[in-house]
Amino acid sequence: MRVHIAKAVLSSGTVSIHPPVSEDLQLECLRRLRERLRASYPGINVPELFHVLKEFKLKEFPDAFLMTGGVRDRSPDGARAMLSRAADGVKSREIRWHPLFSAEYYDAVNPDIAAAGVSPWLHYHVHGRAEGRSPHPLIDSEFLAVSVSEVLRSEVIDRYLTSPRLWVFDTSPYVDCQKFVLSGNWDGVSNPLTQIVTHYLDSQWVRKRLMLVDSPSPSAARARMIGSTVLLTRNHPGSQFAPISIWAPRSGAIQPSGEKTAAEYTVVPGFFLGSRGKEVASHDGVRISPDSTVIRLVTEFLSVGSGRSVSSENLVYLTGPCVRGYLSEIVDSMDGPTFISPDSAAQALALAQVLETRDAPHIEVLPYGVQVKVRSMRAVVESPPAPSPLPVWSWSRSERSGDIAIVLSQQHSRRASADDRLSCLLSEGASLCIVDETNVSTWLPILQNRPFILVERALVELIECIVEDAALFVLPSSEVGNQS
Repeated sequence: MRVHIAKAVLSSGTVSIHPPVSEDLQLECLRRLRERLRASYPGINVPELFHVLKEFKLKEFPDAFLMTGGVRDRSPDGARAMLSRAADGVKSREIRWHPLFSAEYYDAVNPDIAAAGVSPWLHYHVHGRAEGRSPHPLIDSEFLAVSVSEVLRSEVIDRYLTSPRLWVFDTSPYVDCQKFVLSGNWDGVSNPLTQIVTHYLDSQWVRKRLMLVDSPSPSAARARMIGSTVLLTRNHPGSQFAPISIWAPRSGAIQPSGEKTAAEYTVVPGFFLGSRGKEVASHDGVRISPDSTVIRLVTEFLSVGSGRSVSSENLVYLTGPCVRGYLSEIVDSMDGPTFISPDSAAQALALAQVLETRDAPHIEVLPYGVQVKVRSMRAVVESPPAPSPLPVWSWSRSERSGDIAIVLSQQHSRRASADDRLSCLLSEGASLCIVDETNVSTWLPILQNRPFILVERALVELIECIVEDAALFVLPSSEVGNQS
């Protein structure tokens, strides 16, 4: 579908190619440049490329060549320096070629290219473009070809990058170039997609929620493409040079003990543990990690490199809820340098409290939901035993109200005053704690100093790793928040 009003704006003289060079001249120059690249592939003849540019009397390389380095720039960021490293599979991946070329994305969706170690940028120009491979997560040649129907799919990206009249079209289901041109902050001169990628990836012009919905695609290749798009756009700009890794799913049950061999582990506490390209453990039912660096697809996981790298003798990865006493046992059993990966924010808080009561400088709790790379001699996946059911509070008990704390969620906080028995306790000196994972630490002085804690069933898992079991009671099922 063509949007005529936007097309009129783009063709009314308010937009011009910068610098003003005819589209046909740029496209023909681009064709000749790629001929030279094919002739020298997998190497590259840099003087020949500059000779082509001189033949066409162009001062810079065409936009669709996807290289920002200036021809006259003699610095490491100039065109000559960039091209001199283009054939090196390692060095070429370190170059920031263009806002619309992502070597990390190209590797992720083309694992054959990544495995071969060839230059992603060079491969795209010699083979990938003609094969329909995309240079960037927000460019989908198949999607774009529907709008630009008069152009072959293999040529549609070149034509889009070269022709301002086509800039009004969306390049992917996940970006809104059209609305950005009509009502956004478009400067009226440069490519709107380039502007979005450079300045507005966190704006409404990029549909991250739709990406997440679409990522469990039945097609493994498409799922990988969408998953990579989610990771790269959510972690911009830090993801510009971060590798994307593919993790095969684990086979069989998680083993509770580790093998004493040095290995590097990618850890997102509470979500994912992987090593040597395979999932070791993960949190079922969660699609994307809290820090948006790991995403679960149908048959595999994708991650974008992020966070710090550390080393330790032991790595303990916790995979479920547990009581405070069990956390104390874990801490007390560790002799050498150890990192503990908590299953929840509440566990991280509880572990920190346990460590405050121990002389254990060799133990560190990893931050919940944040990716860390850990090189460890021994990794242990701990699946704690299911906590014993808590006793149900009996209203016939005669404890002093001032010794009682009532723990409710925000959802049920207003209903506390509507229940006569809860209202009575509160009026006589009981404390009311409105708790969730984000604020539980503010309630610790009360929760750890009341002999009796009455908690709604939905919050039991959160609270039982913070306070001792003996003080915890579940509100009767007839009360708020405890319907079974």
